[in-house]
Amino acid sequence: MTRKNTLLSAIQKISDTSVHDELTLLIEKAYPEMIKKAKPTQGNIIMFTDGASKGNPGKSGAGWIIYDHQNLTLNRGRKYLGYKTNNQSEYLALFYGLEDAMRYNPKSLSLFLDSELVVKQIQGKYKVKNADLKPLHTKIINILSHVPFTIQHVPRDQNSEADALANEAISS
Repeated sequence: MTRKNTLLSAIQKISDTSVHDELTLLIEKAYPEMIKKAKPTQGNIIMFTDGASKGNPGKSGAGWIIYDHQNLTLNRGRKYLGYKTNNQSEYLALFYGLEDAMRYNPKSLSLFLDSELVVKQIQGKYKVKNADLKPLHTKIINILSHVPFTIQHVPRDQNSEADALANEAISS
């Protein structure tokens, strides 16, 4: 493995998206010929997201894990969100996770969240009444309009990895 490839591989493993994004931009400028978008072989992306809020509202974080069609981890991400409600945190986790997942040019998305509210609102089964959530909902629907997707509510214990990342974002 060349030194450049080793560097690119290391950067892909960085889970703090703000650092990841800055480093990726620097590398893209320095080595544009080496930058290629990753494409899972079958095109389906599986993603688990979670938002955490210490208090409601309180210090908050987002976490997400992206898998390919063979359940191999493509990326893990986390982001400190500042002072947010639990529902804002859940929406932001989905938003940032989708931004990350779209880099892989998915043919379809399978989304798993432990927030029944967010799942039902994205499915159109519940109205989005909270004014703070409406812009996030609109942004997410816009992203999802570009790719077939399913979204499913999962019990909290089936979303422990994304939950751990969201809580790490608050602590770091």
